[in-house]
Amino acid sequence: MGMFRGVLKRADFGVLDSFFELGGHSLMAARLMARLRTASGIAVPLRNLFESPTVAGMAEAIDALSWLAQPRAPTDGTGNREEIEL
Repeated sequence: MGMFRGVLKRADFGVLDSFFELGGHSLMAARLMARLRTASGIAVPLRNLFESPTVAGMAEAIDALSWLAQPRAPTDGTGNREEIEL
C-alpha cells in the first residue's frame, strides 16, 4: 500500500479501493508502475492496473508474473517433463 500512498499522496483507503476512484490518473499510473517495477523486479503491464486498479489486484498480478518468471522443472531430454505423483 505504501506505493499507492506515495503516488496518490493519501492514506485513507483500503486494498480493494480503486486507484482511479481515489484520484489516480494516467500519469500517476505510469509513476506507480515504475515504482512497482523497481521494487519487485517485475515489469507489470500498465494494462493490469486498468483491469484491476486495486492494491489487491496489483499484488495478484505481481504474484502471477513472478510465478511465470520462475524456472520450470527440467525435462528428460526429449522435451517431456518428469512426472511426479501428487
